[in-house]
Amino acid sequence: MGKEEKPTPEALLEPGPHGFPARWILYQKSCRTLKYSTSKESPLHYIECHSYWARHPWQVLHSVAHKKEKSASTALIAIYKPKKSFFFRPRDFLIKFPNSGGSKPDIEMKRLDNSTFQSLMVAKAYEFTMPTGGGKQEQFIWRKADWGSQTEEVRALTKEDNPPVHTNDPRPPQKTGMHFSKPYSGWILIRVGGPNRKPLPPGSDKKMGMFEFKVNPFPLGFVESGDEIVASYCLATGWVATRKFIFQFWGSGVTGELGEDFTRVAALTGSVIWDDEVREAQRRRNAANHNNNNNF
Repeated sequence: MGKEEKPTPEALLEPGPHGFPARWILYQKSCRTLKYSTSKESPLHYIECHSYWARHPWQVLHSVAHKKEKSASTALIAIYKPKKSFFFRPRDFLIKFPNSGGSKPDIEMKRLDNSTFQSLMVAKAYEFTMPTGGGKQEQFIWRKADWGSQTEEVRALTKEDNPPVHTNDPRPPQKTGMHFSKPYSGWILIRVGGPNRKPLPPGSDKKMGMFEFKVNPFPLGFVESGDEIVASYCLATGWVATRKFIFQFWGSGVTGELGEDFTRVAALTGSVIWDDEVREAQRRRNAANHNNNNNF
């Protein structure tokens, strides 16, 4: 008897924007190919990683699922801009629309500077501006969310079979003091301003716990400032080595009202942030091993 096929989790079956499901997974097929998919057998789009080991690589998002589908399928190109210093990790990115005939301007995604030394070595936020569905220029920020921040929009994606969650669902109570939970790490994409932004209620500046995390007074899908979360992803856990992260669209991101270009830009910028973090972690490990070997 053949191995029984595992049913697709409910959350991966929910429809999303412009041909994407609401929740999907990034798989790594090889060092040169990534796949957006709801399962290893059902790819949605594929990404070519060019000059993977170069200092200035780039990724190409295709509108088709397989490389063998010959067509003018290039949807977006993300170019990794040169680092300003070998020692300072974060870099900026340039998103290009190769088939627009010049009608769509390039999008620059820049690291948001911070005064702390840690921010020079580890990126915590990126910003980009682009026209959305109505043609209005809007600002978006990718913000890193580690487990200590109790970001439920990332925690909900730790496993592919986690139940569906949606914007305006009740936010679970936030814990105070010392607590232990399974670590997770990921990013959230915030729509700055926008018509869905919620006004701050009285007392919203309250902080909690020994690390003084700011209490989020809003339901799921909104950050502490009231701005809307339109996408998030969580680094995958478990034993499937090719599964890299689980991604979900939220709010106006999942309805598609921000436009097809935004949907693709959100997906591709998420994958280049993940990829650059992987590269830098490997570079630090290589440097540490080199230093250790020189000590003997």
